[in-house]
Amino acid sequence: MLEVMSDIGISIGKAAGVIDDKQAKSIEKSTKAVARSFEEINAEQEYYIGRTVGAVIINKYLPHNNEAANMYINILGQTLSQASDMPETFGGYHFLILDSEQINAFAAPGGFIFVTRGMLRCCQHEGALAAVLAHEIAHVQNKHGLQAIKKSRITAALNTLAIEGAKSFGDSDLSELITTFEDSISDITSTMVNNGYSRNFEQEADKNAVTILKRLGYDPNSLVDLLSEQMDPEDLTRFLNYYFSAMSAIILEEGGTIDKYDGDAIIAFWNAPIEVSEHASCAVQTALRSQQRLKEMNDNFKKRFGKEVRMRIGINTGPAIVGNMGSDARFDYTVVGDAVNLAARLEGVNKQFGTYILISQSTRELAGNRFAMREVGCVTVVGKNKPVTVFEPIFHDEYEAKRKIYETFAHGHDMFYKGNFEEAIKIFSVIKNDDPPASAYVEKCRYLIDNPPQAWAGVWDVTNK
Repeated sequence: MLEVMSDIGISIGKAAGVIDDKQAKSIEKSTKAVARSFEEINAEQEYYIGRTVGAVIINKYLPHNNEAANMYINILGQTLSQASDMPETFGGYHFLILDSEQINAFAAPGGFIFVTRGMLRCCQHEGALAAVLAHEIAHVQNKHGLQAIKKSRITAALNTLAIEGAKSFGDSDLSELITTFEDSISDITSTMVNNGYSRNFEQEADKNAVTILKRLGYDPNSLVDLLSEQMDPEDLTRFLNYYFSAMSAIILEEGGTIDKYDGDAIIAFWNAPIEVSEHASCAVQTALRSQQRLKEMNDNFKKRFGKEVRMRIGINTGPAIVGNMGSDARFDYTVVGDAVNLAARLEGVNKQFGTYILISQSTRELAGNRFAMREVGCVTVVGKNKPVTVFEPIFHDEYEAKRKIYETFAHGHDMFYKGNFEEAIKIFSVIKNDDPPASAYVEKCRYLIDNPPQAWAGVWDVTNK
């Protein structure tokens, strides 16, 4: 529209004798420069602009040749990006460590984010690195790179107009200025590397980064209650970031999809959006690996935070609804349904037995013989009338190391099912100091002896979540 109006004005001006051909050509050139500055840039164009900017940055700073470190910041970065208002870009988010001692981080258009080794050294804990990455993700979310490119275009265009005006539309060749206008990629790269974004852009990114971090579950729940009495907010933030990153890495390695971070919990599912043929087995493997990793981390937790940490996991397999759900303004790729609700209930059932992983019978059947299993009980959970048989998965080598305990438990459990509570107590009491579920059954049997059920079906009624 701007160019059309200019053409009309030039024609009228020439017809009236107000401007000559040289002046008309100069006005046309200037107008085109301004008009181009307002062109819309779509997501695909933004991606390729970002790739070009990234290539310039990598040419200036070599990538850091540490595959594990780069994988780590990509896992953390991808997790943070999912909590932003722009969880996806045309080509996806990409994070790279630059081999430089300078303290810097860059966010190119389209989701290309770079962090120097110098910046990493300044991050004394996981929370600090998460804040850095969230800040750069916010720049991408707000399209600050594109706005800077557009600003450079407009600046060059206005320079063209100003010089033309100063020379009264003289004969000078302005191609050099137009070339400068074309070089917006170099302009934005220089701005990012040398000057940084404007103060307003940085403040906006800071504000959005706080929102991103909050969306990742910094809402104290059971795990937080365990730590918060002796942990200040900064320690709590460091702990959660450290914990979430370690567990998330295992989930992703086993083909899982992270749904959300809910307080201190991670909700994940398998078999969508990509089909996973052995999804039940992968979910169980994730749970067992996560518990192993937490044991390894507990020495560090004890030193850094003065606490050891325990987590409970519930797994169920069944049909569910999965897809993008939410509002017109914001939505998440998530999963809902009765099967999902039962998994959440099983997490809480662990508290009844002193276990840390419980899976449903449907998961147990699909997981096959990859793991050893012990039947823990038949329970009814809150909101469900139909009893569910639950199992504790165990690595085979660990099962063999405690085979006598597990076999004794199975014998006592058989007595419990038959309603022979006194005999069950005798059997469970032999191992109750070494096996939390056996200890729980001793107490349950005593209760049932004092409060005989009218009709016994071997079901443990769980009345709380």
